[in-house]
Amino acid sequence: MLLRRKVPVKHTVRTGIAVAAMITGAAVVLGSVAGLIAIVPETGRDLGASQSQVQLVIDVTAVALGALVLPFGAMLDRYGRRRGALWGFSGLALALLASSVADTVPEMLLARTATGIFAAIGFPATLATLTSIVSEDKRPRAVAAWSAATMAGGTAALLIAGAAAEVGHWRAFFVVMAGLSVLVALGTLIAVPETRDPEGSHVDVVGSLLSIVGIGAVIVAIIEMPVHGITSARVAGTLTVGVLFMTLFVTWCLRASQPLIDLRLLRNRRFSAAVFSVLLLYLCAYGWFFLSFQYGSYVLGYGPLAAAGLLLTNAVATVPASFFGPAAVRRWGFRAAMTAALLAAAAGLAIMAATGSARDPVLLAIGFCAFGLGLGLGMTPATEEIISSLPGSRQGAASAINDVVRELGAASGIAVFGAIFNAYYRSSIDGAGLAPTVVGPVRDSPAIGTAVAADRPGVLAAIETAVVSGWNATFVVGTAVLLVAAVWVCARSGSAAASPSATAPTSWEDTPGPRRSTAM
Repeated sequence: MLLRRKVPVKHTVRTGIAVAAMITGAAVVLGSVAGLIAIVPETGRDLGASQSQVQLVIDVTAVALGALVLPFGAMLDRYGRRRGALWGFSGLALALLASSVADTVPEMLLARTATGIFAAIGFPATLATLTSIVSEDKRPRAVAAWSAATMAGGTAALLIAGAAAEVGHWRAFFVVMAGLSVLVALGTLIAVPETRDPEGSHVDVVGSLLSIVGIGAVIVAIIEMPVHGITSARVAGTLTVGVLFMTLFVTWCLRASQPLIDLRLLRNRRFSAAVFSVLLLYLCAYGWFFLSFQYGSYVLGYGPLAAAGLLLTNAVATVPASFFGPAAVRRWGFRAAMTAALLAAAAGLAIMAATGSARDPVLLAIGFCAFGLGLGLGMTPATEEIISSLPGSRQGAASAINDVVRELGAASGIAVFGAIFNAYYRSSIDGAGLAPTVVGPVRDSPAIGTAVAADRPGVLAAIETAVVSGWNATFVVGTAVLLVAAVWVCARSGSAAASPSATAPTSWEDTPGPRRSTAM
């Protein structure tokens, strides 16, 4: 069945299978990216990889996904979202299986790059398909389930990876995720109707190429900042290339007759507030992911499985809050709901910062729950606002906008939080009075320091103190960022502001003035 436009939908068992497949698909994509965090030591050891090579294995998937998701999402509108989901999740299953059998660093890099490429095809297809096959009155609940899956999926993947590392073998993680990808592909094949609009959508070739280079370079620079510093030639050069191509991308989109993204949407206050909120919530969420494993391992003494189990307390709040988000918008309005979400997330980070020195998992769990409440409450309304910014014929592009903002936030969160953590961690180690023979390795990272100081209790205590110092300082900064964001969103998204879907042009021709054609 080919659905060109949004039409009334009769909800059947087949529709339910399709919805479940798309929600599971979103969780699988995020899990395939995030799960590797839990098995970094085991992966590096078995592949014989250096610290920089391990980091590259982790980063290459995020770079490929972030750089390609926007043009691929736009292509789905023209060539079919069902087709994109089939190609994406079938390819993702093969890439994950390749990761499970990779024996060398080059093999793993190739497999993880393929993972990012196929994820960039499948990920925007999930949300775009959901918004096309469910009726208007059920869309908020479908978006809520999708938003919850993107966060809970990452946490569940960390748990699966931790269990694989402790109970079996780390390679089992990739096999499990490949199996889930196969199920998503089968669900798509059986139940998902084809939805596309070749007449109402176009492929902006120039805009796509500019966005791939620009976004890819910016993500690489963000990832490299904590390691090399923003002033290094490597980071500064990559960031310059990224900024240059993104400037060209913005210029092109403002002048082209059929651009990849209609940047006039940013003039709408609610739309820009939604984009800004998703960016910062994901920034804090992935920074929290990254640091929570460090804290669980080096302060609480947890293994990968126990550390991932602690993170599940966040999902306990995130999932129900995601479903409450649309009701909060109806009851309080978009501005009040988003402001409350950011304040709740800030409160969660504040609790983490205040209780880090206590080394109490119960207090941490309270902070994790408060943070999860803010994530769930804010993600669904913000996502709904973004995807409603474009007409039904452009849902692939709308989904891709939402996805690329999430990926930029995720990469920035690990980079920014990692940089702050490293600065305070190293400052604490420098003042710990350790012997010169161990200061270098210990200062480099907690993982390396723990390996060389296994039989030195004083050094291990210094590492633990330094991790707590970095943890506390990082979440103080994170709290301040979300508080400032709450004030900005409250001021920006006035209650009288209309939804983007009500103010944005429904076609590119609605804007007067000559524009160059980019139709393919």
